[in-house]
Amino acid sequence: MKVTDRLVRIFCSIDDPRTMKRFMKEVFTASEIEDISKRWKVMEMLGDGHSQRAIASKLGVSLCKITRGSKVLKTGGSVSKRILDERTARR
Repeated sequence: MKVTDRLVRIFCSIDDPRTMKRFMKEVFTASEIEDISKRWKVMEMLGDGHSQRAIASKLGVSLCKITRGSKVLKTGGSVSKRILDERTARR
């Protein structure tokens, strides 16, 4: 089994948010966690209808990263889009 597959299984096995947060702090640097968090914030803002330029200005990320997120959300079967749609439905 590939290391990536093992890591995915580990992530899936953690069902407590505090434990997940601790695990992430043990495995990733603060900078890596910040980068992942920003990437998800980009996806949330795109899902909420914010323009790419507004997102870039607010979060200080490149248009390239935002365009990547936009393409993911437009891809059929996108897991990220499904998660964002479920979040919107719960509001």
